[in-house]
Amino acid sequence: FYEGKILLSGHSNFMVVPFMVPLLALSLAGEIDPDLAIEITRELTRSFFDRHLKEGDVDIESLATKYDMLEMEVY
Repeated sequence: FYEGKILLSGHSNFMVVPFMVPLLALSLAGEIDPDLAIEITRELTRSFFDRHLKEGDVDIESLATKYDMLEMEVY
């Protein structure tokens, strides 16, 4: 299985809350740029489904080298 961690993210960085409530104290977002957090989340999700549902030749682990804010462990 995969364990992915987006550094400097908070709970609401995986939703659109940081775009609607731009105050960190109210939105519970981390310090990461909201656009980058959404981009990383979107690409991870797409890569996972492309590999495991579409049986594509997708290297999910390589995303950790593409994004400095992403830590990946594969077990």
